[in-house]
Amino acid sequence: MNNVLVAIGKRLFFLRNYSWGRTFLKGLAYPFILWFLFLSKMKGANYFAIKGSFTRKDWVFGLSDIDLVVIFPQSISTEKRQRATKRLQWWQGVFPFIGDIDYFRDEDFSLWQVLGGVKALQSRDWRWIGKTPQKRKYLYHPLKFRLNVIQELGFLHEWFEFNYFHSDQNEYRIQALSRVLKKILLNIDWLVGSKTFYPSMDEMDARYPFLWKKISSVQNNEQALQCYFLIGKSFYLEINFLLESIPKEIKAEFQVSMT
Repeated sequence: MNNVLVAIGKRLFFLRNYSWGRTFLKGLAYPFILWFLFLSKMKGANYFAIKGSFTRKDWVFGLSDIDLVVIFPQSISTEKRQRATKRLQWWQGVFPFIGDIDYFRDEDFSLWQVLGGVKALQSRDWRWIGKTPQKRKYLYHPLKFRLNVIQELGFLHEWFEFNYFHSDQNEYRIQALSRVLKKILLNIDWLVGSKTFYPSMDEMDARYPFLWKKISSVQNNEQALQCYFLIGKSFYLEINFLLESIPKEIKAEFQVSMT
């Protein structure tokens, strides 16, 4: 099944060059999303959402995956929840373009919205299918936000390394590197005081015309690595100043939590 879907998908890549084609390709994803909605509801889930780039304009057919959220009632037993997640994970193997699936219980999700990291802040942009859970406001504090963004940057750096050193260096990997670099720049933009949360591609292009153009035109590993170091060099002073402002005790605890 995987090979068949990949082969069909590759034949449709040319449609990404047209506005109507991108809309059509995005529409093809909904039957698979609805299948996971059906499965999660059959397994007792209360809420179901789409998250990530699929809810925005930067989702790219054949490159971006589809990330989902499943929320179970607080009363669900551990055994039943494990059986449900195991079944959904099996179907993820059938449809590899279904990426991360985040699982929560009601009360855990409510608390996570308040105390979670950058991804909790992004949850306000999720697209709920069916009922919507009670929304709570992200607990903002300048220091907490900086630590959350730095933690997200740590994950993005690991993802950059994974794609950079991957043995299968094809067009997909190069596009993935470019995409990760854009996310790194976006997170650094928040860290140094951006007034726009999740700015559009046009906003980022206008704010960092040289960097954004370089990242968008990456064609091989060497160019990706050059952009990686160029971003670090461009924001070295600002990031170093912010890191120095973090109390040593908190910095030490935070470093331990990331190792």
